[in-house]
Amino acid sequence: MRDIYDEILDDIETQEKKKPTQFDINEVATDFDPRPQSLEDIPQYAMTDLDENNFDINYRTPNFVFEEGPKRSEQLIGTLLPEEITVTDNIDNYTDKKMRGLNQMFPGRMEYDKDEVRKKYEDDSQEKGGWAAVYHPVLDEIIVDKAYIKKATLPQMNRTLIHENVHKLERDIEYRRPTPRVLSEPNKDMFQQMYNDNTVRNDFTNYLKGNKLGFGPQRQEILKDRRSAMKEYKDYTFPEQLAYVGEEIFSNAIKNPRSKTERVLNRMWFQWV
Repeated sequence: MRDIYDEILDDIETQEKKKPTQFDINEVATDFDPRPQSLEDIPQYAMTDLDENNFDINYRTPNFVFEEGPKRSEQLIGTLLPEEITVTDNIDNYTDKKMRGLNQMFPGRMEYDKDEVRKKYEDDSQEKGGWAAVYHPVLDEIIVDKAYIKKATLPQMNRTLIHENVHKLERDIEYRRPTPRVLSEPNKDMFQQMYNDNTVRNDFTNYLKGNKLGFGPQRQEILKDRRSAMKEYKDYTFPEQLAYVGEEIFSNAIKNPRSKTERVLNRMWFQWV
């Protein structure tokens, strides 16, 4: 006498018999050449410079950047913030001691980092109260004053370290070997062209113009600060322009870079991500 289980087994056996033994194969005639081919013979994919930038920036930008809410400082270490810093009681004494015997090894300055302009900027900074932090290109260290760490707020400290880390990243790119073959990758020739075209100052000016002025007494104060900032940036070397803009607009540049300067900063920060 058959029961329900026999019927189930019969159904399973019937379904198994209906299954095809193999997939249908549609043969298509091709002219495939099995011999090794050169990559240079492959036709280039049509992509504008802007498309390439957008693709590359979206590909590299870490997921946390697009998350809602403020970013924690530890999330920015290794990109916007340096992985290591040196803390000292006196930056000048520290660098003088470390530089003994190394003075002749000082790397040459690029045209966009002229000695006389840089010297004037450094002298002016010293007159305003000394260094809070510096990036030393020979020692390849970001050096921070201990007293500044004690009095600075977290946002102030982050901005300072972002500034100095842009200096370090820019210097690393200058002396990178071999030079990247991707033309849109930040490199010293690109920096030179941006300096010649006054790109950073123009982009920063447009950024300031886009900020809301508000109303009342604050409006005139904001306008005054803008004019002062634009005038100061004109007299900076390219590395200083880039570092100052980096600390000012980093929140825009990491998430939605629009200008040439923002795109370059984004690629510098996320080049190894």
